[in-house]
Amino acid sequence: MVRALRDEKANEIVYEVDDSLFTGAYIVPPIYLKSPRFDGLDAAMAAKCSWPETAEHLVILAMPDLSKEEFYVHFPFKFQMAESKLQVNQVAKWPLMIYLHGSGGGTFMSFAKRNEHRNEGCRFAAEHFIIVSPSCKWGWKNPPLPWVLTLVRELCKLPYVDSSRVYLTGVSMGGMGCWELGMQDPGLFAAVAPIAAYHKSHLRSEIAEALKSTPIFAVHSHKDATCPLSKEKFLYEELQRVRALLRVDLCNHSHTDMHKPHMEDPTIFEWMLSHPYTPKVPVATPIRRWGSKSALWAMGRFG
Repeated sequence: MVRALRDEKANEIVYEVDDSLFTGAYIVPPIYLKSPRFDGLDAAMAAKCSWPETAEHLVILAMPDLSKEEFYVHFPFKFQMAESKLQVNQVAKWPLMIYLHGSGGGTFMSFAKRNEHRNEGCRFAAEHFIIVSPSCKWGWKNPPLPWVLTLVRELCKLPYVDSSRVYLTGVSMGGMGCWELGMQDPGLFAAVAPIAAYHKSHLRSEIAEALKSTPIFAVHSHKDATCPLSKEKFLYEELQRVRALLRVDLCNHSHTDMHKPHMEDPTIFEWMLSHPYTPKVPVATPIRRWGSKSALWAMGRFG
């Protein structure tokens, strides 16, 4: 192949080939990807790791339009891939957790490495979930790119993914991504967990309506000056108005330390696993206030 040429009018890719059997070169018919393709996923599955290793592997999602998107994947320590096509239907199915990073980048496991002395929660997640961390190449005020939903749908087709237990979580900008991606396809996720999140006020009612039947575990801080609780509480109240399945935990971390609720203990991950996807009937669930790890749950109005 000498070069690839894009026909903008026909929206096709054609390839110029130099063939010694002919003089000059000729154009062969365009080659298409009928569906997205994973590059590097088989190698990631075959790699073995054990605690305290937190190995993640870069995988490329090649799209039919020839664009390529990056994500990192961590497989559970006891993950076993099928050794033959005959064994595909016999492999264990694992819960899938999608982690969306903040504007500073990173992956779920990269945050875990910063907190190795307090990684009980991370260890639980690493043992119980396939963890996928997309490279979120959008801005603080921009909507999350739709390829992430394509990624999740394609992962759900894999024989070792339990499509009834797909969970979405993220910090800061990633928390905003939880609200908006969850809003766009609420039936895709068994539950969502935005951490130190923010939302766009013009989408508030749409988010609440879309997610009113999806279990939500939100974590926020009284001391968050970057994504103030005073603004996020309006979405919590809207979710409460539509009788959403909402739990809110409040802490006193700074915004840059808000990844710690992912790591300190397994609470949020155990909560995820308690919510497999089933058609849900909304029920009245009051927002709960949690002042500290040792505090008792207090029922009543959020404030």
